[in-house]
Amino acid sequence: CMHEAFEKVVEKRPDHPAYVFKDETYTYRELNAKANKLAHFLKSKGIGPEVSVGVCVRRSAWMGIGALGVFKSAGTFVPLDPNYPADRLEHMVKVAEPKIILTHEAAEENLPPNDAEVIFLDRDWESLVESQPDTNPASLGHAKHSCYILFTSGSTGMPKGIRVGHESWRNMGVAHAEFGVHDPEDRLLQFASLSFSIPLFGTFMS
Repeated sequence: CMHEAFEKVVEKRPDHPAYVFKDETYTYRELNAKANKLAHFLKSKGIGPEVSVGVCVRRSAWMGIGALGVFKSAGTFVPLDPNYPADRLEHMVKVAEPKIILTHEAAEENLPPNDAEVIFLDRDWESLVESQPDTNPASLGHAKHSCYILFTSGSTGMPKGIRVGHESWRNMGVAHAEFGVHDPEDRLLQFASLSFSIPLFGTFMS
């Protein structure tokens, strides 16, 4: 799985910068540890293979932490861009049926109606997540399971949720590495919506 490939990079480059947002910088070790805590928490709430977890956050460090934490929990990541129109977000939630939605206070007013358990990453972290182990969760061997659900534009009808498996995502990362599209010294600027495949892929492939 792609997050397992990420864990191998953590072993090789633990103190190298991995993720930067404004004045926040996470080394590979720090980002991995924070995502591990979230993953263990999600697993304790029943998240596992083919169980959807929505992540509805504005541009912040929580984007990468939330996504990586969901992957490590073996759940299916569902990015919910709070800048999307309300009716589109509501449709996405109805289709994906997330068991949990991760958000933060900055995006609270944009949360669509849902039946999920809503966790505020900024407000609830200390009380719910911080005490969790920072070790890598045990691998569940779920390369065949879905890692995320992305939605089509809806330009020819209602947006359709497309499940993408860990194996497919990993294979694309391996191909990019073999053809020299990216290397470990590259820096990637994430400017697109998290609900689009390009930033999601670029965040974890180097």
